[in-house]
Amino acid sequence: MSIELTMRAEIDAENDSAELFVRFQERKFSGESSAWIQVARLRQFASQLAKYPLDDNSLPTLLGGYWDSTGNCIDQEHVHISVRPSGNLGTLSLFVQLTVPEDDTFTKISKRSASIRVATNYEKIGEVAKGVLSMADGAQEEFSVSFAEE
Repeated sequence: MSIELTMRAEIDAENDSAELFVRFQERKFSGESSAWIQVARLRQFASQLAKYPLDDNSLPTLLGGYWDSTGNCIDQEHVHISVRPSGNLGTLSLFVQLTVPEDDTFTKISKRSASIRVATNYEKIGEVAKGVLSMADGAQEEFSVSFAEE
C-alpha cells in the first residue's frame, strides 16, 4: 500500500508566480487543491526540504490560499505542506492538507478539506525537494513521489 503525492506548477513568468496544483491519493482516499505561490517561495521551500538534518528553527512549510490585505496572514488556507522530525532515528512526518476554496473570501472555515500524514525519511523528502526545485526552475511541470506506508 502506498501514498502518491503529485504536484504540478503552471508558471506565470510575468508575475514570477505559479499556480501550484497538489494531489494525494491513498487507495480510495484522496485530496486535491491549488493555490498561487511565488516562485521564489517554491525555491525556498525546496531548499528547506533538502537540508539534512532539518533546521528546527526553519522547518519546511508551504502555505497557499487567500491572504489578508496585508499579505501577512492567510484567511483561507488551500494548500498546506509541512515536514517535521518524528522521533530520534531520522524519521520524518510529511503533512499535507488540501482545502477547496470557498467562493466567499470572508469565510475563513472551509467545508471541504482532506489531509494526510505520512511517516517518511530524508531520501523521500529529498525527492520532493528536487521535484519542487525542478518545477520552480521550469525544467518540469509536474512530478510525483510514492511513499510506502510504514
